[in-house]
Order: sequence, then structure tokens, then C-alpha cells
Amino acid sequence: MIFADLLAGESVFLDANILIYHFGPHPTLGAACHQFVQRIEAQDLLGFTSTHVLGEVAHQLMIVEAP
Repeated sequence: MIFADLLAGESVFLDANILIYHFGPHPTLGAACHQFVQRIEAQDLLGFTSTHVLGEVAHQLMIVEAP
């Protein structure tokens, strides 16, 4: 299954990788994750995550930005 296969109105859980690839440029998966998050922002899909995932995303993005 790919993101485009998800039907409007479906609920999805966002894991850290999806958000990391959305916020940090990833050459292969970045565009697909960005479009996926845009569908959630447009309320085409119902997106959920957890505080644990958000902490992991913040940690990984700080590592990417560190010199």
C-alpha cells in the first residue's frame, strides 16, 4: 500500500519517520511524505500521533541541524 491508496476520511497514525521526512529534506521519501501531511492538513485524512513520536522527531531533527 502507498499513501495515495488511502481513502478520504480514513484515520492514520503518523510515525516519526513520516514527520522527519516531511520536515527534513529526504531525497527519496520527502515528496511523498510532504503530500501525505498536506492531505492531513486539508482534512482529507485524520492524522494522529503521540507525544513519544513528537519527541523522537524533535530529537532527530536536532541531530540533523547540529554542526
